[in-house]
Amino acid sequence: MSQLKRVKRSTRALFNKPYYKFEVQLTVLENNYIFVGSARDELAKVPDSVYEEKIDLDKKLEKIADLIKPMSSIILIEDEPYIPGSTLKGMIRFRVEHSFKPDKNGKIYSCFIKQAHPEIKENIKNFLIKFGYFPNEVEARQNEDIRSDQFCKVCDLFGNSNLASRVIISDAKPLNEIKLEELNISEKWNDIRRVIPPKSQFKFTINLNNGDMEDLALLYLGMNLHNDGTLLLGMNKFAPKKNDKGQIIHFGRIKLELIKILEFSNDKKGFSEKEISTSEEINNFNEKILNEIKKFEDQLRNFSETSE
Repeated sequence: MSQLKRVKRSTRALFNKPYYKFEVQLTVLENNYIFVGSARDELAKVPDSVYEEKIDLDKKLEKIADLIKPMSSIILIEDEPYIPGSTLKGMIRFRVEHSFKPDKNGKIYSCFIKQAHPEIKENIKNFLIKFGYFPNEVEARQNEDIRSDQFCKVCDLFGNSNLASRVIISDAKPLNEIKLEELNISEKWNDIRRVIPPKSQFKFTINLNNGDMEDLALLYLGMNLHNDGTLLLGMNKFAPKKNDKGQIIHFGRIKLELIKILEFSNDKKGFSEKEISTSEEINNFNEKILNEIKKFEDQLRNFSETSE
């Protein structure tokens, strides 16, 4: 069993270190659909032509009843889909937690949040191993000592039940007009869902309080920005499905890209704000973070992250 590497808790006071705000673009990749959030049942819309059709009343009612069968739909705000910030944060944190393996001294960078019964934890472990994620090499955290000021670096950044997060992620809102599509992902159960289609684009923000280079490196790892920014999100991300036409459809593959970075500082010279928004500025900023990631050396693990 490996030992957890712990760090002293960072202050939660504002501007002790730089405060960052990242604007991030999320794109659903081709041949992929997204279903996230708390699903709710909706009734399908019945065309006006059905009501106007001059047929027997009983047949008309039967036709209407067949058309209004409930389907699961993602959350809508004013008829527009959005992706909850909590979902995005969970995706990013999950990837960070499982990006590390023990170093040469047997120390590991992160613990894992798996508060579950033993038999459920075993299922989680088997799931992770099956898809190439981190096996149970270090004991999963059950409860943190509220009196402690020593935490794993990931908890120090993202928080836990006894520690406020230094990362706040907004809901992702559409950048373009998104027309949800209806997919029947199970002919057997007639499981019809309204899903976000390919090429849909969203924008969300990530706020980081008191960020140092190591914190930024962890965020980049969580967003897979040290590679190509592709991640898996939402339902069925590991399980392609056949639609009602027998065609293979995939779920969950998205791509993240930084649009703009704001850096706020408060030092002896006073309060200052720096905007990083041109391609050259963002590339230069990224280069600094990528060099920081290289310092992890053999602690980083490669794991499968494909829906195909």
